[in-house]
Amino acid sequence: MKIIFLSHTADFGNFKVGSHHLAREFSKMGHEVLHISTPISFPQVITKKSERNRIELSKKDHFIDDFGVIHIVHILPVPLRIASQKMILSKLLKSDGIEDADVVLVDQPLFASVFSKINLKGVLIYRPTDVYDKGIMEIRQRELLQKVDGIIATSNVVLKQLKIEINLPTVVVENGVEFERFYSNNKKVRNGVVYVGSLDSRFDWKSLKIMAEYNPVIPFYIYGPIEMKLPVLPDNVHIMGKIDYKNIPEVLNNSKIGLLPFTKNILNEGRSPMKFYEYLASGLYILASDTQSIQERKAPGVICYNEYYEIENKLDSLLKKEDFNYKGIKFAKLKSWENKTNDILEFIEKNFFNNYS
Repeated sequence: MKIIFLSHTADFGNFKVGSHHLAREFSKMGHEVLHISTPISFPQVITKKSERNRIELSKKDHFIDDFGVIHIVHILPVPLRIASQKMILSKLLKSDGIEDADVVLVDQPLFASVFSKINLKGVLIYRPTDVYDKGIMEIRQRELLQKVDGIIATSNVVLKQLKIEINLPTVVVENGVEFERFYSNNKKVRNGVVYVGSLDSRFDWKSLKIMAEYNPVIPFYIYGPIEMKLPVLPDNVHIMGKIDYKNIPEVLNNSKIGLLPFTKNILNEGRSPMKFYEYLASGLYILASDTQSIQERKAPGVICYNEYYEIENKLDSLLKKEDFNYKGIKFAKLKSWENKTNDILEFIEKNFFNNYS
């Protein structure tokens, strides 16, 4: 099959997202795969206000990675959030062969407007990864829902928040893990607490401060691009900044507990953090805020807190455990991206193609 991803994130930055992993796995299966991410604008190219690799890719026709996935970043006059530019963008996507694709998987709602100008031969599937409850993303999402043939959501919360009014095939396939990359049988003594991910308004800084003040001799290592002014934190909290994806396994292998501290709002309730299974595959225990998506996973070695006063005791209980979360590793192995890709392929074949058996 020819499969095209219309993704929110290019595969050449500090973050790996689900579409990157799925594109790789589909290509390994022998499918022709294109990964087209949110276009960059002329002002971003000129002012260089974007990641360097993304700017360089936009200046090329395409790039083929080691797995055979074709990566494309188009250039538009203005950012896609400001104007849909559907005439220009639809022409570019047609030149990529989107009309001949068997499957188009969209996780970036800003692409929605182009489908009024494109005659798809294949199936159009929306793969929502976040809750959009306002603004241009919510508007474009509603527009996209009127055009798609099916939905593959990354969590039950995300699927429910779509409030679908028409009869569509739907399924929940949460994010997975690149298990072989993160798996560790390193039996060395582990110490400390680690977080890897976004450092923005969705991160609960107050919970981090409570943990660190209660455990002043335990180091807390916080990795991720900093997108806000940081609060004053205890001396045992080390803000490490952004980290390259290939270096994350080594960082995780040095710690005992992985953090997922999210603020209480609907945007976090539906998140399917890839770090969850990456932590477990690395042998870490997890301390997380109590969201529906995380609770539904019922993974070994994971403790959730709902109120701040619960944090100290729950962190203590994890610190007292043996250094290695063996059961968590076994659990994570079942959640590999290979398995997730097979789940998605089964859904597509069952609902849209006659060769399913």
